[in-house]
Amino acid sequence: MVHESFVAPEPGIRGFPRSAAFAWPLCQMDEVVTLNYGKALTSKMRRPGNVPVYGTNGRTGWHDARLGEGPTVILGRKGMGNLGVKWCSGPFWVIDTAYYTTFDNKRLAPEFFYYFTDYVGLNHLKDGTSNPSLTRDTFGRQYMPLPPLPEQRCIAAVLSALDDKIDLNRRMNRTLEELAQAIFKSWFIDFDGHTDLVESELGLIPKGWEVSRIDDHVTLAKGLSYRSEFFAEDGLPLANLKCIAPGGGFQQEGLKAYAGEHDDRHVVAPGDIVIAMTDLTQKRVVIGCPAVIPRLKDHDRILMSLDLCSPRLKATSPLTLTWLHRRLKTEDFRAFALGFTNGTTVLHLKADGIRRFKFPLPPRPLVESFTEAVRGLNLRAALNDDESKTLAAIRDALLPKLISGEIRVPEAAQVIMEAT
Repeated sequence: MVHESFVAPEPGIRGFPRSAAFAWPLCQMDEVVTLNYGKALTSKMRRPGNVPVYGTNGRTGWHDARLGEGPTVILGRKGMGNLGVKWCSGPFWVIDTAYYTTFDNKRLAPEFFYYFTDYVGLNHLKDGTSNPSLTRDTFGRQYMPLPPLPEQRCIAAVLSALDDKIDLNRRMNRTLEELAQAIFKSWFIDFDGHTDLVESELGLIPKGWEVSRIDDHVTLAKGLSYRSEFFAEDGLPLANLKCIAPGGGFQQEGLKAYAGEHDDRHVVAPGDIVIAMTDLTQKRVVIGCPAVIPRLKDHDRILMSLDLCSPRLKATSPLTLTWLHRRLKTEDFRAFALGFTNGTTVLHLKADGIRRFKFPLPPRPLVESFTEAVRGLNLRAALNDDESKTLAAIRDALLPKLISGEIRVPEAAQVIMEAT
């Protein structure tokens, strides 16, 4: 079918070329979308429940009552940071720093609106300086393409199928992570299968095992004291505090490219461990938490910032990095490390909070058996991560082309089949 081409009014639509031609008619947001104010709900007013509570940056907690029923898209309304765009299919509560949306359901599919708005973002629409905010008038004057309703639903279905697979991989990896940690706990914390236990300064441990300290086995390499002027598009990836997930784990979206000088001690490779040595909040959600450096497509060397350190195994140690990572993820190590943490605004972990930690040292064959036992789990997780990166890249490339009408759904489906 041949469609008339529509050109966005000046200054165009963010994320699309200024001269972009759309295969679909363009309409202003307020023709098909209504922004509704949220309602204040302080933490003291909230009661335990399963209704998600949203604010300007996304979900902020739970409550037992609902303000509305989905599907809806929650849009951040005010604040210096990024304004969130969140999809909610069920009951919800939105506080007064955000909007929730209702739609002209005969003209606009909520899922299509979500993908379009998440793509173009909201920050460029904020007004004010001290507490910038998104007004309904400013938002309502923005243009969006409006394909026929069945086409909107098909476009959203293609994009959500990719998102669903990415989410499935994420949940599978969470299960693999829990399984690996459960195996470690069974073998090296609960000592399952060992009946001959003896007293030690740490309590009962298997006969023949020794009490050892982390610094018997590793040296700690400090990260790079970087300078912000050397952040560049074509530098080496710099792992920093934003790369550490709450509770541990690596977040690749936190990487920054750095082109400044560095030494070899500041370099880590895939499979190496990094540990957060600072925390920007008093909640202590990342400090002392370990993460494993992942494989990156275009880099086999990664820098680490001064907010991190990397334990390097000594040649005489019977441990492996796989075993050490699991030891650093245990509750007793976390509690020990937090005892060496201090600071008023920014928290700092002293190196002794890692070095002086004591643990029962198993014999080398058992360490190697564990490493081999979880190798398959780690490989499966890495493959899931690689697939998710591929799917995300496909989604991000297809989204503007589908929304503008540059390609149609059958063409997009063919692209996905060929790439996967």
